[in-house]
Amino acid sequence: MRRVLQDVVRVVRGLSPRTVLVAAWGFMLAYAFPGYMNWDSGDQLFQLRNGELHDWHPPMMAGYWSIIEVFVHGPFGMLVLQTSLFLWGLYELLRQRLDDRAAAWIAAALFLYPPIFTPMAPVWKDAQMAGFLAAGVGLALRPSWKERVGGLVLLVLATGVRDNTAAALPNLMLWIAAAWGTRGWFRKCALGFALFVAVVGAASFANKQLTDKRDHAWYKTVAIFDIAGTIAHAEPISDAELTRILDGAGLVPAATDKLQARMRKVYSPRVWFQLSFSEEAVFITLPDKAQRLARKRALMELVRRYPEAYIAHRWAVTRELLGLTKQPMWEPVCQTFAANNDHLVRVSHDHRHSWLQQKVGGFYKDKLSKRIFFKPWAYLLLAFAFLGYGLYRRDQMIVALTGSGLLYEVSYVVVTAAPDYRYSHWMVTGTCICAVVVFAERLRAGRAKEPRT
Repeated sequence: MRRVLQDVVRVVRGLSPRTVLVAAWGFMLAYAFPGYMNWDSGDQLFQLRNGELHDWHPPMMAGYWSIIEVFVHGPFGMLVLQTSLFLWGLYELLRQRLDDRAAAWIAAALFLYPPIFTPMAPVWKDAQMAGFLAAGVGLALRPSWKERVGGLVLLVLATGVRDNTAAALPNLMLWIAAAWGTRGWFRKCALGFALFVAVVGAASFANKQLTDKRDHAWYKTVAIFDIAGTIAHAEPISDAELTRILDGAGLVPAATDKLQARMRKVYSPRVWFQLSFSEEAVFITLPDKAQRLARKRALMELVRRYPEAYIAHRWAVTRELLGLTKQPMWEPVCQTFAANNDHLVRVSHDHRHSWLQQKVGGFYKDKLSKRIFFKPWAYLLLAFAFLGYGLYRRDQMIVALTGSGLLYEVSYVVVTAAPDYRYSHWMVTGTCICAVVVFAERLRAGRAKEPRT
């Protein structure tokens, strides 16, 4: 038995980095085949097939998906794209500090780590962003200018598929500017800022050019969510005062009596849906331009007059986002092929789960998703700890990755209207990369100090 184990260890040690990475990638494809989708990605697939792209979700993803679908029908091509880029990006980032073999094994381990693994299985904009972001930074850090330009193109795609990806870029751009050999703090900051503006500007321009129809999503989601949340947490406000503030904001006719009590009844810090899509809805679903402007004006006045109520509302939302409540995390393990039966018909993506998908997905969902592994607050604390460590040691990689994840997470504190686990995926990924790099280097330093016998 001992000899068999020794042979197994010898074979494992002899595996090339490419073999290790391909094995991990193959397991992902077996688990996610032919590509899970939720409401967002199903809607994007329907739009590209219908030939009209909306801006509720950034249209860039649907734009290049339409090209991929010429060759691969459905989400499988997008699944291959996001998982291969993300795994290669992890490997390339770890190679900045580790040898090829160690980087491959650790990249594979992180790739298969459930809190990082499960959000990469569905085809949605968060997974696409993570793939482009990891691979883009890894490529931009290389010495060749052609590769660096390719990395910036991937960063444009990462910024284009999620509206708030820009929040994750400042620290990464400074790291890239420093890696390009820029001397002097001022010049590094200037180059990093120029790269940030170029990437964000290019992504914004591309999305505007691809948009066929504007949906004005902010006015229909975050705006009404913040209005209702501020009113619900505010001191007593008379109906006359609320009627004046919300005048022209597109209230449901039946919701004009006892407004604050109705808001408190319908409002939940967990999600905005019931404010517009329920029997007790307060706001109409399709406001015109005047009503959208009235919602913006009402929110500004409410925040100005009741700042403590607005902060209390946003803190309640943040607690849901970070997993600080008794409520379970929102969709930490997504294994749906479409959001509902209507989507199945619209996108023709009706599949059954394989034995592997049922067993592994069930284990993740029933056993692991309720554990601390899937609690974003734990990674938030670790990210702050590693950020302090990186600043103390002047470690550019640690500061860049933890800072990127933290800034991206903070952006959701202001703009999120739902507590999806996938929103924390980039922070979790950056924190885990920093953890293994610091641990590996401290372990190596400890062994180097051991006296020889």
